[in-house]
Amino acid sequence: MKQSFYTTAPQPERALLIGIASADDQAASPAMAELARLAQTAGCDVFATLVQPRQKPDPKTFLGKGKIAEAAQLVTANELDLIIADDELTPGQIAAIEAAAGCKVIDRTTLILDIFARHASTREGKLQVELAQQRYRLSHLKGLGQVLSRTGGGIGTRGPGEKKLETDRRHIRRQIDRLQRQLDQLAQTGAIRAQRRRRSGVRAVSLVGYTNAGKSTLFNRLTSAAVHTRDAPFVTLDTTTRRINPEYGHCLLSDTVGFIDKLPHELIRAFRATLAAAADADLLLHVVDASDSRAAENIAVVERVLKEIGAIHLPRLLVYNKIDRLPPDARTAVMARCARADTFAISAKTGEGLGPLAAAVIETLSAQDRIRSYLLPYRDGKRLEQLYRHAEILSREDRPEGICLTVKIGSTFPDTAYRPFLIASDHSDDLEAMHDPL
Repeated sequence: MKQSFYTTAPQPERALLIGIASADDQAASPAMAELARLAQTAGCDVFATLVQPRQKPDPKTFLGKGKIAEAAQLVTANELDLIIADDELTPGQIAAIEAAAGCKVIDRTTLILDIFARHASTREGKLQVELAQQRYRLSHLKGLGQVLSRTGGGIGTRGPGEKKLETDRRHIRRQIDRLQRQLDQLAQTGAIRAQRRRRSGVRAVSLVGYTNAGKSTLFNRLTSAAVHTRDAPFVTLDTTTRRINPEYGHCLLSDTVGFIDKLPHELIRAFRATLAAAADADLLLHVVDASDSRAAENIAVVERVLKEIGAIHLPRLLVYNKIDRLPPDARTAVMARCARADTFAISAKTGEGLGPLAAAVIETLSAQDRIRSYLLPYRDGKRLEQLYRHAEILSREDRPEGICLTVKIGSTFPDTAYRPFLIASDHSDDLEAMHDPL
């Protein structure tokens, strides 16, 4: 008798999304829609969304006792597998919701970490995701300390529970130390590469922006690369760098990971090596999805992350993308906004508007380099390290009163921080002329 074999694909987890919002919060619906897109990117089937109007989360159950009971009924009646919260939950909140609903509970941070783990393809990307996951686990183990500790005395607290918790903590800390050492080595290699690039005079431009703003599509358009693009969050995790097409200028262009609201701090810390492509750039192109109703809020999110990674001082051009999706009235409004300096409207998909943007990139990068001489105290190792990192060292002389350095600096160099150490030189004009491009 002939046997038949069937293979069945794993069924996606069916999820209930939960969140809180103040009564006058107009952003609640777009925020939950974003959470739904994240869940779908992670392979979930979103069944329903439950939002509780309240000013701040309930410290025990996140939504409040009544709303959690409603969520539990939805889970039971519809045989759902998962609850996803649109905020970071404490270990106590996770335990309380799981006990009430009888299903797995994760928060926004865990969801984003899962997506990153799915999309990381390079060794560096995988190490960074694992580091963020381990730091998240450690922070939640600490949070569970009061729950799991058995050394505090009283009924139900006697026994060896603390020993197991401390063992877990030590194991996670060892993992974090190991991952950090490996990433530090990769970061050092990247810093050396960036320094060589600066010394060779090659300019670098980085694309930054909210996730799914169309950065990779613009990258492909400007470099003729074939970076994978998809209408989903966090498709790009690993930085890709290519030389820009000659008709758009002469520089390197980097496509970087997108930012998002409530981006877990563990991820920003872990992805510093990847985000260095933005922090070390000569110019940033801040790409915005012009068709997104939360474009202004998304711009603010990106500005906050740029500040956190030390890139807020860099020159940048604001690029409204996806204008091909806009109805006539909205398109007119965006075009009016782009009448301001350093603001552009484009469609990376069709190529519309790329000419003026490319001209602005060339003009910004062609700013004349400057030659400066500084006398730094020997004890000021931090400023010395920054000079070696962000400037081209033309000469060095170790004098009794300090270190005299003549350097070439670009327009992005924080010159004001070094003004107290500037040496007045009668030969500065000669040096400028000597190193001016012909």
